[in-house]
Parts: sequence; C-alpha cells; structure tokens
Amino acid sequence: MRCWACAYDLFDFQHSEFSVYDYQTRKRLLYRIETKFGRSHNASIVQMSASNEEKNKIIVGKIRGQPQVFNKYNGEFKILDIDSGKWKVGTIKQKGTFFSSLIYDINYGGLRVTMEEKWNDLTMKYIANNRTYATYRRHLFFNLNTYDLNIYNDELPVTFYLIGLAVVERKPSMAKGR
Repeated sequence: MRCWACAYDLFDFQHSEFSVYDYQTRKRLLYRIETKFGRSHNASIVQMSASNEEKNKIIVGKIRGQPQVFNKYNGEFKILDIDSGKWKVGTIKQKGTFFSSLIYDINYGGLRVTMEEKWNDLTMKYIANNRTYATYRRHLFFNLNTYDLNIYNDELPVTFYLIGLAVVERKPSMAKGR
C-alpha cells in the first residue's frame, strides 16, 4: 500500500488547491494540485522536484471540466506517462448527488473506475473490477481539511487519484454538488 497526506491550502480563497506530502513525515512536498480561475474547472497536477524549485516542476496531469445540469460535473483529463512522454486521456462524469451517494464514473485507458462516497461517510473509494483500488479519507479538524490517500495497487498512477481529489473537492463555487 502506498500512502500520501493531502492538505487543502488555507490561504487560497478563490481556488481549491492542495499540497501532497509523503505520509511518514508530512513535510516533503511531492505534488501540488493547482487550479486556475475561470468559468470552467481547470486544474493541473504538478510533480515537485526534491528541491521544490519552480524550474524543476513537471505537470503530470491536467483537468478541464464543466458543471452540467443540476451542477453535475463532466470533464476530461490527461495524465502524462513519464516513461513515454505521451499524454493519456480520460473522462470523469458525476452521477450521484447530495441526497444519495456521491458517485463519479471515470474512464481511463480502457478501465472504468467508480469513485463513490456514501452520504454519511468521509471516505471516497475508487472501485474497479469489484476491487477497491484506492481510498481517500477526509479529516476535519478545526475546519482544516486534510486527506489521507491510500493506494492499494500499482495499476494506475498516483496522478489518477489526485485528479479525482481535485474534481470532488473543488470549491462550492465550482458546483461541488453537496
């Protein structure tokens, strides 16, 4: 199992941005979820260098989505395959609403993954082929949102799960739907 600690950036009042740290120390910055302001939801997943220098950042994921009827989300994302240098495209579409489970369907590389959070739970599950691929659990402490991301296999890159986090936890102004 691979684990990461994700923290909502408190001082960013217009966007939903996150810092992703190694789970053990929660000090080494590994990824950033950076959001651009606009009518649509635009975010990038940025892999940080060991020195966290701006010039050594690599964009490894991109998301573009639009709220649809009843504020349900519909978007497309790209994930960079570092080995080949090619981008792989996927789609994400919200199915459930506040009054039921929060459900997203994701299609990526021929795999259909369902992200689901029960209305009374703080854990989002990534499920495919009747298996849980990953979970992230929200921790609420003095209104500070932090998340533990646990990945149970190596079939999908961590960027895939960070895209899910970026979509589900976008600002209410971006029509989060709950």
